[in-house]
Formats: sequence, structure tokens, C-alpha cells
Amino acid sequence: METPFRFPQPEHDHHDEELEVAPWDSLVRPTQSSTGKWVVLAAVGFTVLAVAISAARAFWPPVQSLPDPAVTQPADALEPTFEPGLVSVPQPIPSPIDQSSAATIVTGADLLAIDPGEVDRAAAEMAEFAVVEFFTRDGQGGIHDPWADVAVGGTGVRSYVDSAHAIQVERTSPDRRRVTVVVRLLVAVDDGGYRRQDPRAVQVDTVLGDQGVMVVDLPRPVDSTAAVVSPEPLVSVDHPDLVRVARELAAPFGSPAAEAYHVGATDDGRIRVGLLLSDEEGVEWPVAFWFDRDGTPLS
Repeated sequence: METPFRFPQPEHDHHDEELEVAPWDSLVRPTQSSTGKWVVLAAVGFTVLAVAISAARAFWPPVQSLPDPAVTQPADALEPTFEPGLVSVPQPIPSPIDQSSAATIVTGADLLAIDPGEVDRAAAEMAEFAVVEFFTRDGQGGIHDPWADVAVGGTGVRSYVDSAHAIQVERTSPDRRRVTVVVRLLVAVDDGGYRRQDPRAVQVDTVLGDQGVMVVDLPRPVDSTAAVVSPEPLVSVDHPDLVRVARELAAPFGSPAAEAYHVGATDDGRIRVGLLLSDEEGVEWPVAFWFDRDGTPLS
């Protein structure tokens, strides 16, 4: 019988071939105990709660607790310290105070929380506004007195306020101010033009209410002597060298006249040179320069 052909067999290392099976059961993460699971969940919960509290504080400020109305304070503790007298006039506040509704007087406790300087500024601004309203007349009737509820004064008068400035604020009480305002008017004349009147001074009394500063009554005229500049007495002198320096100082602003219209000296030796200056439109303006006794320009 013919022997069948067989492929040659590879050499064997005489070691038994082993089939390795992956121990999948041993790769499974051991099951945690229920106690460990709750510890992890609690830690995550506290972390989330802390983040939420931080975010809430960032977006919502804490609410301030109000004082107990049942607890009363001594009357002397509510009275603000106050020193009557004159104060310098501050700059007006940028926005006007709404006076559309009636306001009541603020209490002593409220005044403790208000800066007196803010009251001064508000009073000065309101006084200036009241003066402008009072002296502006468009020829349609008289002036209405809201306290008497009547219109007084002639008709056909036209006057406009050229300028109105508070120059003095007097603190008459913690919530009241007396403001001195200097006003200058432009009044219509027969030829259709306007005449610029001399400055006059009025006083306006104001009071602080829960809606802001209110005007107490109509402007009251006062002596306007202090509102007008009082020139320092000068003795006429001759200083051609200082006139030449004054003309050089005035040159950037226009064309100064060749000669000074006045040169005067004070008792302490200071010298004032008055020049007539023409601008680019040909309008002439008087200007003045001061020098010390050595001829040095004073700023």
C-alpha cells in the first residue's frame, strides 16, 4: 500500500502548550461598602453647597438688619451737632433736585446721616434756580406768588437773567440755609434792545425736606454793596518800562494799544497797568496786569 504524503511537522520544544485565559473576574473593581459611598456623596454635597453660597454672596449683597422700632433712643442722641454761621459757597451739584411734590421736614436722626456740605450745595443750586425763575419775565403777565396764589406786577415786561451766582450760604439751623445770590438782568427797552442792569443781591431761604431742598419764600432784596467789586485805591504813576512789558504779555490775546489808559500804584508799592486790547473782531476790552515794586509780573 502506498504511504500518503504528509507535510513535515515543525520542531516542538517539548513543552506543553498552555492556553492562557484572562482573569476577568479579578479585573472587576471590588464593590465599595455602603459606608464609603455615603462619605463620598456627603463630601460632594458639601462642596456643591459651598460653591452655591459663594455665588449667592457675589450676586446678592447681604440685607442689613433694620433697628427694632420698639427700641427708643434718647432725644439728645438724635440731635445733630450744629454751629450756625457762614460757609463758603460750594460748587453746584450736577443734577437738579426734584421739587414736584411737597416734602416734609426731616427728623434729627435723618440729619445725622446727611453731610452738611451736601445740604449747602443743594441749597445754593436751588436758590440760584429760584432767582432765575423769579426774575425771568417774558411779557405775558406778572409774577405769580405761590404763597398768596396771585399774580402781581405789570404786563408787557420782558427781563432775562444774565447771570445768577450764590456767593454766601448761611446755616441758620441744621436743616435750613439762607443763601445770598447776586443777579444781573437784561431788561427790554423801548428801541427793541436790552439794557444790562447793575448787579443786585437777594437772599433765598431754603429748608431740607424728605424730597430734597425747598425754597421757603420769595427772594428778599438785601444790600448789594458787598456784591460789587470794591477797587483798591491807586495813585497814578508813570512807568513806561512796565507798560512795554504789559503790552508784550497782552500780545497773545490780541492787539494792545500803544499806550496804557491807566497806570497806578498801591500803598505797598504794587503797580497796576491798564491796557485796551482789540480782539480779532475789532472789539476792544480793558485788561490789567500787576507788578511788584521791583517790576516782576504778579500772577
